[in-house]
Amino acid sequence: MDQIATLKQIKKVAGILRISTEKTDFEGKKVDAEATLKNHEIQMANFFDEWGIELILYKEVLSGGSEFEDRKALQAALMDIKDPNQNFDAIAVIELERFARDTFVSAMIKKACEDSGALIISISPFQILDMNNSNDSLMFGLASVIAEHNRKIASNRVKLNKISMARQGLNSSGSVPFGYVRNPKTKRLDIEYLKDDRGDFILDAEGQKIEAPSVGIVRQIFKWYIDGEGQRTICDKLNTLGITNKQGNKWIPNSLKVLLTCETYKGTLIARNWKKYKGKLVEVEEDTVILHENHPAIIEPEIFEKAQQFRNLKKERSGIGQRNNDWNSKQHLSILDGLIFCGCQTCGRKSTIKWYSSRNSFYIIKCSKFNASGKTCDNGGIAEKDLSKTILNRVLTYKAEIENRLDKVKSNDFQDALKDLQEKLNFYEQQKESLKNDFKAIWLQEKDYKAKGIVDEFEEELIGEEKIKNAAQRQAVEAKITEYKAKLMAAPNPEKETKKLQGKIDLLEKLEQSDLEDFQVNALLKQILLKVEYKRILPENYKTLPKQEKEKLEAELKYYWVD
Repeated sequence: MDQIATLKQIKKVAGILRISTEKTDFEGKKVDAEATLKNHEIQMANFFDEWGIELILYKEVLSGGSEFEDRKALQAALMDIKDPNQNFDAIAVIELERFARDTFVSAMIKKACEDSGALIISISPFQILDMNNSNDSLMFGLASVIAEHNRKIASNRVKLNKISMARQGLNSSGSVPFGYVRNPKTKRLDIEYLKDDRGDFILDAEGQKIEAPSVGIVRQIFKWYIDGEGQRTICDKLNTLGITNKQGNKWIPNSLKVLLTCETYKGTLIARNWKKYKGKLVEVEEDTVILHENHPAIIEPEIFEKAQQFRNLKKERSGIGQRNNDWNSKQHLSILDGLIFCGCQTCGRKSTIKWYSSRNSFYIIKCSKFNASGKTCDNGGIAEKDLSKTILNRVLTYKAEIENRLDKVKSNDFQDALKDLQEKLNFYEQQKESLKNDFKAIWLQEKDYKAKGIVDEFEEELIGEEKIKNAAQRQAVEAKITEYKAKLMAAPNPEKETKKLQGKIDLLEKLEQSDLEDFQVNALLKQILLKVEYKRILPENYKTLPKQEKEKLEAELKYYWVD
């Protein structure tokens, strides 16, 4: 493949930018993910601007261990490149290994590019790969395997380094708890103290360092909690006072839970070592480092333990442990498991579906993880059975749409259309060669004219006009060649389309069987649906409605089908 010639034919590209929130520099300090993302955005924009190519960006800042289902930007890009109305020619990334650090993710990318004909462009180093070319496909697959191998080696190296640092009592975490700072010299945690503009500590009348407000806030949070205040009430108090968390965001119950259970506050350093086992993270106890009295405590150990006892007592009274056991039980699996996503613009997360044995039914749980801005998501608290009936009915009506599409494919003869497109392409390819020969003749005529040393303005003008005319004709022909190549690539393959549509119908017919277990229905649905976005339609008086009325409120559903 002539890489430069191919690049010149590309008109529109989907640029995928992904930065990890866990990215650190050589000293272990967290890198500003947003700044790095912006630098990559500028680098990619400059590259495609030079070639006059339209660039649509899909950006995401995620943790390094994020699953494919959490990568909304990548999912959107893959869906868009398969949409013929979007007219994407390629997807681009700064470095190829940023695509291929996980073989499962790279397989999804590869499949989407095979189906759509979209190329893969790596900017640094510059490279163009075609997944319908066996050599390029092999190269991409090898790059994926090698990148995943290197990622695991690097991950183990980082893990061993963190364990080594922890054994020395050094802070090896990428983040520092609210109220603490990392001492740049000792690499240990210190209580945060006030400093002046020059970076010197501010002292009180007795010459003692003055604690920063964050330290007092942590102590106040523990006091409120032990006095009986709930997590949401404490969050409301902090937000009303205009007190933000370490990231400058409003407080939410989940972040407060992390603070209240963080043993760092009693002076204990804990570095846990985790490994994945059967899809879950399991702690490796022999490699876990625990050092008591390692750094100054903000909360006295007795007060910290009292808060944990109080927390466990509240959990026991609420019955949340039993609900979690019910939810985790294999005998309770919703047919919509893994398919329902919050439709709020500020969220988009996968919804949690829990089983409640007391009600003998599943419920979609209210989302609370996204509202760091202080906004509350009321997109939850609805019985799953109300949605499952609606979704199943819609999926079964989808069968009629697929059958209609199949009839159209069978009734249309694409061969004549494909033959016509190929003949037109051949015609313009011949025109291109003819115009190249004409240009060569003009060039030889001009060379011969200049060699004779004759000065004739009229002759020079004629040659100039012929050159301009030839260049315009070649440009027009090149545009036609690009157009018909694109039409041929986008032209339907009757055999392939028939097989794909028949496969969907087979799945839907299996779903119509009445003797299926819930897990079998769920498995079939996941082959038909990518996801269903769910958004409740809430009246203005929603908060004052009785619980029974709230559960009856309808929801808007948006379906995303497997291509």
